[in-house]
Amino acid sequence: MPVIGEATLSAFLELLSGKLVESVLNFVADHRKVHQQLEQWQSILPEIKAVLNRAEEKQIKDEDGLRPKLKPALVSYRNSFLPAVL
Repeated sequence: MPVIGEATLSAFLELLSGKLVESVLNFVADHRKVHQQLEQWQSILPEIKAVLNRAEEKQIKDEDGLRPKLKPALVSYRNSFLPAVL
């Protein structure tokens, strides 16, 4: 009987360690994906900020008569994107 118990325990520990290693590898892979996405956002967000700044300047100067149309969009974009940039 002890041999069966040892074999069962060994198989269980092997399965458990395999699952643990798989979980760790998945975590590392996910971390790398998130890091890559953050790097992409770092390059995109300054462009968004520049567009928003230009739109705000247009709104202040009321170029193209777009003042009423731009204000809601600017507020929405500013609230969505600028906190991430700053």
